[in-house]
Amino acid sequence: MTDPTPTPTILPWYILPSLATIVLIIFGGALVASLFLKNETLQTQMFTGAYGLATMAVGYFFGSSAGSAKKDDAAAADSLRKTDALAGSAPAAPVVTTTKTEGQAATVTTTTEPKPGS
Repeated sequence: MTDPTPTPTILPWYILPSLATIVLIIFGGALVASLFLKNETLQTQMFTGAYGLATMAVGYFFGSSAGSAKKDDAAAADSLRKTDALAGSAPAAPVVTTTKTEGQAATVTTTTEPKPGS
């Protein structure tokens, strides 16, 4: 019997940096070309796109990694504190929920009460 799990495709180390470089060169060329065209709307869109790319790159490399590590540490510390609190808490009381439908207009009444004997 064959193993149904697919084997991951491993790319050479230079493929992703090469693709990123090609995309940035194309975008940079379009940005420079928009300066020579006298279309103000195109220039605004291109510079807004460049600003967005720069912001995402900075956020990815400096914001998300550092913030994620801090969140992991905070979550681990918080779960240790909650473990003691949860171990001493009482379970919720059992309840009985009754739903009645009355009349042609289908008036629905729902009542929730503590379970008898609890």
